[in-house]
Amino acid sequence: YIRFSLEDKSLIISKYWDINLEEQSKESLKSFEKKLFELLKDSVKKQLISDVPLGVFLSGGLDSSAIVMMMNMIRKEENSNAPIRTYSVGFANNEKIYETQYAKQISELFGTEHKEFFIEPDVAKLLPRIAWHCDEPMADSALIPVYLLSASAKKTSTVILTGDGGDEI
Repeated sequence: YIRFSLEDKSLIISKYWDINLEEQSKESLKSFEKKLFELLKDSVKKQLISDVPLGVFLSGGLDSSAIVMMMNMIRKEENSNAPIRTYSVGFANNEKIYETQYAKQISELFGTEHKEFFIEPDVAKLLPRIAWHCDEPMADSALIPVYLLSASAKKTSTVILTGDGGDEI
């Protein structure tokens, strides 16, 4: 963060947060791995407390795949046969952006009930409706796919878990 001093007209730049893994021993790193695993599992477990059908938006990336893995692990521990429903979105006629192949691999690995939806090029007509739902100016290129994916997933799942943004960390 930056702090400006009115008294002497100086800028003071300070680091808000840092973690220096180089200073940690191997045992400490293992304990961090274990703690991260436990926190993620606990977080997902808390989201599974529901009396409505649950699903996961699955891109095949690290974040959503980790959520599916945790759901699968928790379901096994609880001897639950409740299905894990996963949903992916792709773009019709676009080979460059094709995450659905990775989502399908994760779905097969964990035995989820998987549905894929493909966006057609004529979706621009949905922009006024999507903008109305946003209720404020937004410039997010994922608005259209998330809107269509949500509308399709709503048919079989009431609550959706997502890992949006976890890959960036």
